[in-house]
Amino acid sequence: VNRLVGKKMDVQYDLISIFDPNATGQPVLSAVTQRVSLKEFKLVEPIGSGGYGTVWLARRRRTNDLVAIKVLERQTTRQRKMRAAVRLERNIMHDLSNAYIVTLLFSFATTRHLYLVMEYLPGGDCAALLSSFGFLDEPVARFLCAEALLGLEFLHGEGVIHRDIKPQNLLLNANGHLKLADFGLSAAAAAYEGEEEKLNHSAKGTPMYLAPEVLRRSGHSFGVDFWALGVVLYEFLTGDTPFASDDEQEVFKLILSGVVDIPDGDIGEEACSLLRSLLVHVPERRLGSNGAQEVKAHAFFGPMDWSEELWKKPAPFTPKIRHIEDTAQFKMDEYSRWQANQMRGCLENSLSAEPEFAPPDAAASPASAAAAAA
Repeated sequence: VNRLVGKKMDVQYDLISIFDPNATGQPVLSAVTQRVSLKEFKLVEPIGSGGYGTVWLARRRRTNDLVAIKVLERQTTRQRKMRAAVRLERNIMHDLSNAYIVTLLFSFATTRHLYLVMEYLPGGDCAALLSSFGFLDEPVARFLCAEALLGLEFLHGEGVIHRDIKPQNLLLNANGHLKLADFGLSAAAAAYEGEEEKLNHSAKGTPMYLAPEVLRRSGHSFGVDFWALGVVLYEFLTGDTPFASDDEQEVFKLILSGVVDIPDGDIGEEACSLLRSLLVHVPERRLGSNGAQEVKAHAFFGPMDWSEELWKKPAPFTPKIRHIEDTAQFKMDEYSRWQANQMRGCLENSLSAEPEFAPPDAAASPASAAAAAA
């Protein structure tokens, strides 16, 4: 965990070879040792935005590969005291390699912006999926939650709490397999060597997916991710959240009330049982308090064969992608899209800007190159 927290954003070399095990098995990028900057990419169109910045679909000019580039304004990250969070997000994606975690290809910075270049998942996010279908059939919901659970199991094993599990942060590749994304609110559960558990007391996350202990600021750990997974499963199966309200304060009251309305008649008995076990207000009594293994053992996941790698199996749902640059699976409101396109000129005008950080020694590997102290 210290290794993840104590790194500095820098100019990166291309990774030697990046494979997406969920896709074709072809390398996304070729081996090369050179400085990486924005001028190597052609911005195609924005595919996501939020308080963190904007995500662009882009094409690497030299290799013709499609990537997703997350662009953050340095001034904003300083004002919101996000610099440590950005470094942690970058290091999680770069250092923790897993089939259910979005891969960071490289990162770089200019005087005005920070750039995280990631693998592009053309299936879009699960929020767009819900927007299109309303709710998901139980086999689809089970499979997607199973892959999210495997991603969480891996993260927790590395000492990382995601803290922002929600449909928008669950991305699908072209074959319908899921990866966890957006680690901007993630936290190290044990931030100091020799300390087994470091409970975090800050209220981070998206309101309707926040666990009660987060709102109470009573300290939280891995259990907040299992609570959020329960909210996501509820939303997958019903098309709504258990704490739906347009008033944020009312959402908080509903979460803290201790009452969760499980729609027994609309969804299966085992799904209801799992929801009741995940949406438990006392963290120590919540399913998952002893690790992801006990969630995997629940009867709802009975049809899953955990001995096999899920990403090797056909997914029950495959996104309909019309062409290679089809972004229909990503939903952005018109105002956010307009704002992003206003930014395009600023980004393209900075193509000649040199990255702020000097490249590491040419003999260094990408991992060691990132090890400069903050």
